[in-house]
Amino acid sequence: MSRTTLSERRRFVRARRKMWLQHKLHHRHHKPVHDRWHWAISCDMSVGGVLFMTSLLYHKGDVIDLRVTVAGTVDVLKGLARVVRVNKKSDETFAVAVALLFFENHKKG
Repeated sequence: MSRTTLSERRRFVRARRKMWLQHKLHHRHHKPVHDRWHWAISCDMSVGGVLFMTSLLYHKGDVIDLRVTVAGTVDVLKGLARVVRVNKKSDETFAVAVALLFFENHKKG
């Protein structure tokens, strides 16, 4: 039985993009959660998802509100994302990978 590599399983090409983003828990186990916004910087992004570092422990399956901003103030993208992977990097830091569910493009042209 042959095994597929991680790159073969990815649906979208990732690019190392450092952009400010805000995130907060939207719902867990299909129950709404009221949380405050938290800041982070992305590690990489693709058309289908974002990887970022945070001190918050999310769980696989959580749905979060996500805003990607330019210069920390102008929303470029805003919407919902599902947590697909969480890796503990240190006692206080987690790498969180999310799949984009619904996004609005807020860039004014």
